[in-house]
Amino acid sequence: MLAYLAAIGAALLLGWSFVAIWRRIVSAEASALFWRSFVRTSGTVLSADEFDHLMAHYRTLIGLVARYLGRSLLGVAAASVPTVLALLFVAPPAVEAWDGAAGSIEVYPPGIPVSINGRTVTPDGDGRARRPLDTRGTGTLKTAFSAVETVDLAGRYGFCRPSVHCAVLASLAFRVTVIGEEPGDGVAYVVIRPSRGDVNVLWPFLSDLEFSFLVAFVCATFVGYVATRRRA
Repeated sequence: MLAYLAAIGAALLLGWSFVAIWRRIVSAEASALFWRSFVRTSGTVLSADEFDHLMAHYRTLIGLVARYLGRSLLGVAAASVPTVLALLFVAPPAVEAWDGAAGSIEVYPPGIPVSINGRTVTPDGDGRARRPLDTRGTGTLKTAFSAVETVDLAGRYGFCRPSVHCAVLASLAFRVTVIGEEPGDGVAYVVIRPSRGDVNVLWPFLSDLEFSFLVAFVCATFVGYVATRRRA
């Protein structure tokens, strides 16, 4: 419970800081001024009856949009700094500790033949392929599409053919192995990772802890954006 509270609290703080920094660069007043200018200039472009006037107003419109987009992108880049730093330096050890105490390893999708420490992981009564195991330390991993290797049992492993799935898994800090054939009939990828019986809609890509962080961050950012917009 404390881990969830810490993750949600950090996400709320980072979400609000994102909005606060972004608003320092792209204020609500500046956004309102842009849209008023955009509508007025667009109307002028549409009503221009001479080519020279049309092009002049069109260049003005392009410059207006370019300046606003540039300022917005600068705001997003600056506002993302605290979150990026947290994800690079705080999240990895926190996630490693969380996975290290998971108590079981799960194979997704179930039914894919995977052997951990010489025992095949098979689907349980819930239809999920989990094996209770101390995830601290190392063990052996063997699949139908990879040789036996010694691995960190708290690690996250993905097997896939070259596709967007490989890119997604790699971006989420999975150790990705690209294979030459489908790991199963109609199966695009296989994930082997520590599990606490996670049930969120983005499993197996995110654990329940990571999903809670994501939802809290998105909610904090949205509420902060709406609040600062209304206050303006």
